[in-house]
Amino acid sequence: MIARRSCLALLGVLLTLNCGAHAQTSAPGTLGLEMRLAPVRSAGGALPSALRRYESNPTGIDEQTDQRLRASGLRALAVPVDLLEEALGSLQSAGPMQRQWLGSLGSWTPILTGPALQDPATRIDSGQVNLGQGRFRLLARCWLVPDMTEAQETGLIRARLRVELVPQHLPDQPRRLEHLLEPTIEGRVADGQVLDRLKLSCDLPSHMALLIVPTSGPREWESPEAQTSSVTPTSDAGPVGPDPGAPPTSTPPPGPTDPGAPPSQSAAGTIGPADPQARTLGEQLLRTPGAIEPRGADEQSVRVRPERSVVIVLMAHTPEHYRLVP
Repeated sequence: MIARRSCLALLGVLLTLNCGAHAQTSAPGTLGLEMRLAPVRSAGGALPSALRRYESNPTGIDEQTDQRLRASGLRALAVPVDLLEEALGSLQSAGPMQRQWLGSLGSWTPILTGPALQDPATRIDSGQVNLGQGRFRLLARCWLVPDMTEAQETGLIRARLRVELVPQHLPDQPRRLEHLLEPTIEGRVADGQVLDRLKLSCDLPSHMALLIVPTSGPREWESPEAQTSSVTPTSDAGPVGPDPGAPPTSTPPPGPTDPGAPPSQSAAGTIGPADPQARTLGEQLLRTPGAIEPRGADEQSVRVRPERSVVIVLMAHTPEHYRLVP
């Protein structure tokens, strides 16, 4: 009985450790990755209004991946570190900023976990997916790489931080005991579905910060002028009717569907055309929608909860020169 209680106590401690923050929270070191999480109020296009000016800055992410991320509701921006305070200061804060020192991550490590999904239907670049109840999280790894841009002129090899991020879906199911007792690289990746097509990679210099922000889709970040010009003009001529001189078609009217036919993938809810009402992956991971909630025991009054988004800020701490051996 004593041994059994001891095992249960040990398991309780392990569960507590694994349910906390996945990344290191120790004091910042000398080299590696620093992450800041800035909760802000994002209703009414607040994020694009404040950050659209930085869209032209190159992030180092390849164009195809960047387009996939944007269609999935994740927008990456490069902001000079010396302008970071100004950029975030133009947004209305929704809570204290969190800072985490991640250091060097040689293997895939969870750095952020989103809230439980209220609706599992999620829009990504390839359409709508339904991975089931659970939540999304972000995995990261990083290491130093040489920057050869100045090598030919000055003979100096600078250092950058290679940062890779990939989203993962965690299903609502208990974690296996062996993962709790001895977490492994394979265990973290095997915890849920990894969305490999949305994996980003960039070489981050120390003077630039990489921001990841949620969006409802590419249209949210269009300028007001572009949104106005994209509206299709209406015609006063009315709809075009059938040609009275054309012969009648022989297409029979649609009949009832075969009840024995198997459902399509879209009907099955696993993957299909994107529902414009479904939330994007970026929203599922980093945005809490606004709501009106009853307040008080008698529920005679209400409380308005504004829309809230989390801005991920990643900063590289690199040595002045790259060396294979310290």
